[in-house]
Amino acid sequence: MLNVNRLRLQDRFKISTNSLVAKVASAISIMVGSFVLVGWWLGIEVLKRGFTDSPATMKVNTALCFVLCGVSLWLFLKGKGKEEGTGKNNSKFFPHFPSILISSVCAIAVTTIGTLTLCQYLFGWNLGIDELVFLICQ
Repeated sequence: MLNVNRLRLQDRFKISTNSLVAKVASAISIMVGSFVLVGWWLGIEVLKRGFTDSPATMKVNTALCFVLCGVSLWLFLKGKGKEEGTGKNNSKFFPHFPSILISSVCAIAVTTIGTLTLCQYLFGWNLGIDELVFLICQ
């Protein structure tokens, strides 16, 4: 019994490898999506394509989904840490509520954009998702 408690205390101070990989993945996703969005905004072909010889560009809605996925994963990990007691939050009833709520909203936005884009391809619709991002920014 004593060994189990001691092991739990030792595990509490370790950084989980999975958590570290998830944080790095979310940071890479945010950076790649941000670079592509800046490339579309400023008209820089290298940022839109990723490579100089690449014939295809990443679409705006894909880059936006990259950013939203990264933010969602990052905030989910932050909320998970607060839930386990490693973070500090003064909320008595919902200590991880803001992080998890924003994370869920980002995930729902990614799912919605992906579903609408798939419907565009399947049914031949033009919902103008790519142009919508530029209209909002102007």
